[in-house]
Amino acid sequence: SFVGTGKVARVEYQVPLISNHSFYNISIFTGTCDNLFCLGDVGRVFSVQPTVHEFVGEVGATYYFLVSAKSLDAISSYNLKISQYNVPDNNICNNATVVDSTLSSTVFGSTIGALPDFTIETCGIKSLSRGVWYSFVGTGKVIRLEYQMFITGSGNNLELSIFTGTCNNLLCMANVEGNSENRTSAVYKFTAEIGTTYYVLLSGESSVTVGGYELKMATD
Repeated sequence: SFVGTGKVARVEYQVPLISNHSFYNISIFTGTCDNLFCLGDVGRVFSVQPTVHEFVGEVGATYYFLVSAKSLDAISSYNLKISQYNVPDNNICNNATVVDSTLSSTVFGSTIGALPDFTIETCGIKSLSRGVWYSFVGTGKVIRLEYQMFITGSGNNLELSIFTGTCNNLLCMANVEGNSENRTSAVYKFTAEIGTTYYVLLSGESSVTVGGYELKMATD
């Protein structure tokens, strides 16, 4: 158990290899031990990646975790990690960090602590993906965006997504994938129309793909 502090709580649960068919999960509750309320239940068939659940821990609230497997023969040691992070300032579209598109620039940041952006798959982005936002206004020039994350491990695909419209009515323009393990950046190049605002979402393909990143913007 742990007590919330108002920050994003990230719970990671992983079991060493016991069977390729083993299914393990973590359940999170609030309330009291005599009167538990389920906050979430996340499961995963054996994978090199942990089972992860993130949520905003309310100040003073106590959270209880139950780690388990769904078969009697899946008994094993396990690793449980609980971390707390501040939510990034540009976690949502309305708080997107504005970038000057008249100049070439490089920005660094982290997606750790970011919350899911969509409740259903949108523009190729899964509902569990989490990321941060940037925006810029087109000047009629060609813009080249290059996004890379500083994480390692298999399956760490990253996504660079570009939208037009407004934060309340986003229109998908493009979704480009890269891979951190292979050091393959997500790159997109296009002519940015004069006066059009573009919204850029930097995310990972799954809920566990979070970390530091680099975004390069070049103008031609």
